[in-house]
Amino acid sequence: MEARDYVIQVLTRAEDRIAARLKEAAEDRQYAVATELASISQRVRDLIESVAIAERGDDQEETAPTGRTGPGARRISKGRAPADPPSSGSEGRTSSRYPRFVLSEGRLVKVAWSKTEGTEYRHRAPEASVRAVVAALRALESGEFAMKQLSVEDGNGAKVPAYQTNVIVAWLGTVGAVRKAGRGGYLAFPDRLTTADMERYWTALDADPGPPVG
Repeated sequence: MEARDYVIQVLTRAEDRIAARLKEAAEDRQYAVATELASISQRVRDLIESVAIAERGDDQEETAPTGRTGPGARRISKGRAPADPPSSGSEGRTSSRYPRFVLSEGRLVKVAWSKTEGTEYRHRAPEASVRAVVAALRALESGEFAMKQLSVEDGNGAKVPAYQTNVIVAWLGTVGAVRKAGRGGYLAFPDRLTTADMERYWTALDADPGPPVG
């Protein structure tokens, strides 16, 4: 964990310096430089998110569908349950279960609980990335895949960041379109990844209410 923390700190400092230079370039109307810096900054941000995914993996409650499938399938916890998530009401019920998936400004959002930080965190994937990953899974002949082998490009030819792919696959697991298969492997069900299915899954997502206040 210490190594990952160090990497995140280094990358964050680099991102801050790039942002400062980007601001200077914009103020000097060096638009070509600003555009290039913005692209580099986004790549650094994606890398930070990818490292954070690995660091938080031990701190969040992961879910996977059982033998039942479909949006109503029962889920079982994998790994550790979240530590002291917020509760509401006199009955002391948790305000929500983690992770959960919502929709915000056309993006898929995974909301999870960080035991280390004691708060919610969010990872987002734009609709273009969702469609690209779904199309790649639908094209698999056997349906079997491993996350590290799943390299996908969006409609603009840009590679979908690993953390976004993780978010999308995790979401598809909650609707029964993907399930874990063996150690580190997954199995996709193309007949549950049709255009009609994806439209139904997408429209069923609740709007993101935003981080808790207080």
